Amino acid sequence: MILPAIWTPVRIAWTPDSAPSETAISNATRLLEAVKGAVPDWAGRGDWPTVCLHWSKAKVEIEVYDDMYQLCQFDPVDHATITVLDFETSAEGLSELIKAAGFTDQLQPG
Repeated sequence: MILPAIWTPVRIAWTPDSAPSETAISNATRLLEAVKGAVPDWAGRGDWPTVCLHWSKAKVEIEVYDDMYQLCQFDPVDHATITVLDFETSAEGLSELIKAAGFTDQLQPG
């Protein structure tokens, strides 16, 4: 699968042989388009054929499945505590995810 241009600044950590599913990539593309200025530090493949998007500075990771988004927020103090929230891939679910991740007007989570 050829990735759309929105992926150009993202460091991809998978190979064509170990790529996430096309549906997960499509859902991740919708997320990247919704938060255009918030380029993740990297994108990798999860245990399932998912897309993992990681913003190191904000301590946020979003795992994108075929049928949902999973937001993982790492506690800024102890770094071991993780809050995990699931969101549907609908337009409403994507909007709720963006709010829960704390994307600001500067389009950086935090």
